[in-house]
Amino acid sequence: MRGTKIEVGAFWSWAFSDLASNITRSILAEFLVARALGDTRPLRTEWADVDVLTPDGVRVEVKSAAYLQTWRQWKPSAIRFGRFTGRSWDADTGELDEERSVRADVFVFAVQSCQVIADYDRLDVGQWGFYAVPAADVAARGYRSANLAWVRRNAGSAVGYEDLRGAVDRAAALNRESHDGVA
Repeated sequence: MRGTKIEVGAFWSWAFSDLASNITRSILAEFLVARALGDTRPLRTEWADVDVLTPDGVRVEVKSAAYLQTWRQWKPSAIRFGRFTGRSWDADTGELDEERSVRADVFVFAVQSCQVIADYDRLDVGQWGFYAVPAADVAARGYRSANLAWVRRNAGSAVGYEDLRGAVDRAAALNRESHDGVA
């Protein structure tokens, strides 16, 4: 960093090494989904309308949750997801849309599934379960949040990292069908 002897890696280590913290875990989930789906954009854009863009143009919103938190817990946390709608931001005008909307084609709900602190491995992608839900289902819900039971009813079983692309492709096809009036 200019004017200091500090390297940017020291900042990254200081600020983002705890992959279990809510903010960093959410960004890690976005990164995992982006890599699984082949998003080729070189940087994450915090204010973008969606978190991931597949090579074939499917817009994906990633929501994450975990049973274990960085603070002391008496029992694992209940899994909840929120913020399904948002106001689009126009980078050219610097203005937000007036209305909130669902801006994705598919939602991926990423759950860090470990429930035993001694077994928690921040770097084990096998401890994550992913659920892909068509955005039309999320929009039809009419709420801005949901619990894991709702996600499971709409996505079925969790898939692992290696099967995420197929799950997103299926959810995107269902989303297109619902918009085309086929479903």
